[in-house]
Amino acid sequence: MSAAILPVVKRQARSTAITNPKRTADGSRLIVGRNTSDLDELSDWLRLVTLWSGLGITVLAIGGGLLIASVFLRRLDRVNRSLQEIMDGRLEERVPAIRMGDEFDRLTSNLNLMLDRNQAVMDGLRQVSTGIAHDLRTPLSRLRQHLDSMRDLTRPEDLQRAIDDALAQVDDVLTTFHALLRIGQIEGGAGRARFEPVDLSAVMDRVRLAYETAAEDAGKTLSAQIAPDIVVNGDPQLLTQLFANLLENALRHAGDKAHITMSLAQVAGAVSAVVADDGPGVPAHERQRVLRRFCRLDASRSSPGSGLGLALIAAIAELHDAELSLSDNSPGLAVEVRFAEGLPHLSRLPSRGPEDI
Repeated sequence: MSAAILPVVKRQARSTAITNPKRTADGSRLIVGRNTSDLDELSDWLRLVTLWSGLGITVLAIGGGLLIASVFLRRLDRVNRSLQEIMDGRLEERVPAIRMGDEFDRLTSNLNLMLDRNQAVMDGLRQVSTGIAHDLRTPLSRLRQHLDSMRDLTRPEDLQRAIDDALAQVDDVLTTFHALLRIGQIEGGAGRARFEPVDLSAVMDRVRLAYETAAEDAGKTLSAQIAPDIVVNGDPQLLTQLFANLLENALRHAGDKAHITMSLAQVAGAVSAVVADDGPGVPAHERQRVLRRFCRLDASRSSPGSGLGLALIAAIAELHDAELSLSDNSPGLAVEVRFAEGLPHLSRLPSRGPEDI
């Protein structure tokens, strides 16, 4: 016999029961019924709980979404206000952190880094403009006076000599202008896009070879202790210019029969590059000042130059996050460029010859 559902009466309330008829051995039928009212109540309760839970979750989701959207919009509005102030000319303003997740924090951090570099570019160009206006005024005035005095020359040989002197002064002005512009570009971060693993050992060795003959011709000696296979991250052309300027500075100011040394070594996880000489050196109280533009000590004013060599070296070192320090070589001057850390040696770095300097 199949099961059947029969209505039953319990306390004046109509309910249902599940019956399962069975036939006994004597031929009679035994019917067992089970009341389903508890199951019906539980089913009704579960439907009610599901309904209210769904409504509650929906309300919480909508409320939470509106709250998060409101917080996000307020913080985004602060970002927009900061950007508007920057566009209005307040270049020192920076974008506040949104603090709505690591992705947004990285975005604001990158925006601030971009603004820092843009401001550095603007400051560099502003300094270049100020330097040009202030420090080129004297040579340009001298050139004008020289050209004005040429009006009274009548002999062709005197006129030719005066023209040659004027051209030499123009070349000096152009050299100074180019150096100022180069320093401004480097201080503004130009060159970071060209960073790559650079074999610093090979760079310093090429510079040594390029200046070895010039040192001998000037009566000076040049020696080097360069550890092999030291690699740093940087711009190869700027690093070459850095060490070339250091050697030129030593050759120009170290004095007659000076001995100049170059060294490169790995020291406590850092890379130390040193160019030293046994010349007159630089007084301790002047060592920071000589890194500024157009700074020339009294002893070097009689030699040619614009006072921009060490300033250019300082700008290149700062671009590479390297520490530049001047110290006493007892006697002479030692200039150290210390890079934070080296890179594993790469056997397939592009090779360059002395002609690339």
